[in-house]
Amino acid sequence: MVWIPALDRGVWAAKGRGAREIMGTQSRPARVSDVNRLEDALFLTTDPNDFSTVGREGAYTGTILWRRVARKL
Repeated sequence: MVWIPALDRGVWAAKGRGAREIMGTQSRPARVSDVNRLEDALFLTTDPNDFSTVGREGAYTGTILWRRVARKL
């Protein structure tokens, strides 16, 4: 789930359930790529510390180390 409050928009996806774009109270199918491998995907996050907050810092660190790409703020 990605939610952008300022735009009143978001997108959610679930394996086997598809993806939907939400605009206010309306929704429609979202366009998704056909990337099958994580190494071919784009991974974005606004605050890496959020992973620590929910006890998932290992997942974030593993992804960054595996990709060897990170932009420091």
